[in-house]
Amino acid sequence: LVPTFSLKGKFDMYCTNPRCLEQLPRMIEHFIGREAVYIEALGPSRILELVNLGYLKDPADLFQLYKHRAALEQLEGWGSRSVSVILENIEAGKAISNLERVLFGLGSFRRQFF
Repeated sequence: LVPTFSLKGKFDMYCTNPRCLEQLPRMIEHFIGREAVYIEALGPSRILELVNLGYLKDPADLFQLYKHRAALEQLEGWGSRSVSVILENIEAGKAISNLERVLFGLGSFRRQFF
């Protein structure tokens, strides 16, 4: 059983496990969003695939994906061009992100629930 809580005035239940595999893809989507680090070319389905394959366990793992380049290129529907674009966009995201955007990307997702 996963621990959950109900927000005051709301009937929704949320998992309080910081490593929840249901929340992780959405947390990463928030982290790479326009208002945060802003990494293009990684949509929800690709993020979910990377989570399911174990390449992403938290947002910081995005910056280690280059280590898995060869394996990513072998995935169905990815290919070398797609992987290159994703890795280039991750590098560009690092270059344009300031501390405020990174902190927003890491923290705001949690704040909207707590």
